Amino acid sequence: MLLRFGLSNFRSIGSFQEINLAASKLSDAHVAQLRAPGTETRFLPVIAIYGPNASGKTNLLLGFDYFIDAIIHSHTRGDRDTGFARQPFKLDPEIASRPSEFSCDFSSSVNRYTYGFKIDDAKVLEEWLYSYPRGRRRILFSRTNAGRDEYVFGTYLKGQNRVISELTRQNSLFLSAAVKNNHGALTEVYNVLVKDFRFLNLQESTIELLRYSAETLGLEDSEKKNFIVSFLKAADIGICDMSIEKDPNFEKNAALLKKLVRVLEEETKLEKGRASATDESNDITIPQPVLFKFMHTAKNKDRVPFDVSQESRGTRRLFSLLVSVFDAIKHGRALLVDEFDSSLHPLLSQKIIKIFNSPKANQNGGQLIFSTHDTALLGRNILRRDQVWLTEKTRTGETRLSPLTDYLVHKKDSIEKGYLQGRFGAVPFLEELDEVVIKHLG
Repeated sequence: MLLRFGLSNFRSIGSFQEINLAASKLSDAHVAQLRAPGTETRFLPVIAIYGPNASGKTNLLLGFDYFIDAIIHSHTRGDRDTGFARQPFKLDPEIASRPSEFSCDFSSSVNRYTYGFKIDDAKVLEEWLYSYPRGRRRILFSRTNAGRDEYVFGTYLKGQNRVISELTRQNSLFLSAAVKNNHGALTEVYNVLVKDFRFLNLQESTIELLRYSAETLGLEDSEKKNFIVSFLKAADIGICDMSIEKDPNFEKNAALLKKLVRVLEEETKLEKGRASATDESNDITIPQPVLFKFMHTAKNKDRVPFDVSQESRGTRRLFSLLVSVFDAIKHGRALLVDEFDSSLHPLLSQKIIKIFNSPKANQNGGQLIFSTHDTALLGRNILRRDQVWLTEKTRTGETRLSPLTDYLVHKKDSIEKGYLQGRFGAVPFLEELDEVVIKHLG
């Protein structure tokens, strides 16, 4: 479960900004409030991020994606001389020269954690991990670098800590190195961060969807498939079912792949002066991909299969979103979505949000954090006031992030109207657009 995320000096985000999922004590409509171990604080299942174009909504979500990517790949990507690839704030040289910081509060089913790091262009400057058994902070490890790495390990972090620290490059995260070197005690932390949080860009996912198989998407899980089909049917977009079938070209492609492997093996052995390759590669097991198609009902009531590429962009995005929505609800994961309303009918967006907000439907603690321009979500008791966050750009180009609860807003006020009127900031300044059009086109 995601409890808080903060970052600084990343893309349009200069000074430290954070989003907190703690629920406020409001008398707004009841939503599922999530529990984390070791705290009486309740946390929200849904957060919506509003703001004008280029205000930093996407950058906030990309920052979380960068945070997770560094945890997964920093130990295996590059070498000692490659530095630490980052994307600092470019509009102020002073800010750009500062470290970039990423930190996160999160929980597993049994514990609560804080993990974060600071980096510059060359190395990791700081890294820390705390747990909170029975609500009290416990240091698992901390790391600083003032010329060389120095570590402090808590007595409760069992494992080859010192050995792995010696294997950790200055431009690699210790958490990344520890898991790659089978540090058992850090596996839970790593798995929560890597497996339970997913960033989804609907623009990109629909392109990737064309290459996915049913097996890749987990559609062989009948419960997932039935959920998605039921939702698509209820969405009234003409889909009545999905077919899952084996790739007819599998045998031919598998044979070609095995032949390629034999050729590469033979060339490798000849280069090393060894005997010619044998036919051992015939024993290679190649998973058989399973393809899926959407079924539509024809005029004569027959079911007609449509390939993914033949479906509309909106259908593909909805399908891609539903795959991740099911995983989040079923397994209690956090789903971060950029441009949530892109090509989706407003009623579909509202229905998905209501699923996450529902104590009955969302019993495992799934979360949805998304950026949007859909102001209709600000009305009709779809979002509580503490579920709305706002981004805006300062005059120096920095992103500022604030919760709607920072403003004096009564629960009976029209939040949608107030937002469009600029009452909470986070709207573009459009007064001069008419003059621009008249000047250049009039």
